[in-house]
Amino acid sequence: GQYLVYSYALEQLLLERYTPKIIILDVAPNFIVELPNPNEEFERLHSLSPFIYNKEVKRLITRDKFFEGLKFCSKTYRYNSKILSILDNIRVGPGAVDHGFEKVGAVNFHQRNPFLVDTIEKVKIDSFKLRLLQRFVISAKSRNAEVYAVISPVARPLSEKVEYVVKKCEEVFLALDTPFLNFAKAAAGVDQNRQFFMDFIHLNERGARKFSKDFADSLMARRAAAAQYFTSH
Repeated sequence: GQYLVYSYALEQLLLERYTPKIIILDVAPNFIVELPNPNEEFERLHSLSPFIYNKEVKRLITRDKFFEGLKFCSKTYRYNSKILSILDNIRVGPGAVDHGFEKVGAVNFHQRNPFLVDTIEKVKIDSFKLRLLQRFVISAKSRNAEVYAVISPVARPLSEKVEYVVKKCEEVFLALDTPFLNFAKAAAGVDQNRQFFMDFIHLNERGARKFSKDFADSLMARRAAAAQYFTSH
């Protein structure tokens, strides 16, 4: 449920600590478009407030506004800005923590949850987020991490609006020599087979397990082909 600015901020924190061999970015069509409520995307970043010492995280959360930055001088504010929530958390105590995959939602398919792009009357590409997508890839590659972009399967054909945005993403990844695995247009597998979905854009447990295998097979095949190419050249 997070967007591109969150993914970029999380990547910057990750690269502070270590460099993974592979980074996989799950691309959503709303990543690079102007949203009806631009503040929503930045508000979602507040879960990363404890890490505001990172300059990129701070820049995104505060948007370089002086008074926003001033609030985070308080370490308490970084963890929770609402005193009632703090007191309630103390009362409740630690909760259960998810460990790995847990299925959520209904098993049977429901006709709901189209892509956010499909609900926007006129789709516009956000130049700031387009540059952020480029920086996501460049940051990883500068540390010699492999980057793969992927779009998950969907339960119906992509609309013209979504196709337009996906093409813009493809152009970015192509220019940066980054593989882009578009499973939303796959001819086989789980694509558009509704027994694997709980709604238009979310897989159910069966679909998630099937797609995970399909994606892993595709990823391994691409890496093997790349390794063979460099060996023979």
